[in-house]
Amino acid sequence: MASALGFRPEVRVVDEETVNGTIVHVAVAVADEVDDEAVRLLRRLQRTGRTRVVLVVTRIDDGGLLAA
Repeated sequence: MASALGFRPEVRVVDEETVNGTIVHVAVAVADEVDDEAVRLLRRLQRTGRTRVVLVVTRIDDGGLLAA
């Protein structure tokens, strides 16, 4: 994902540790599937209420779709 978006001047790719103190408008989370770890990450990102979250997954099933 970083290699796909990193060259865009309007996009700054950062890891979760770098986000502290930075205003984030959109968070893109990438996972192989919607598992417990991915759901925890989504909830943590949504907690502030100001950040829009996009989840990109390789595989998704009905249960994962409902969990996300």
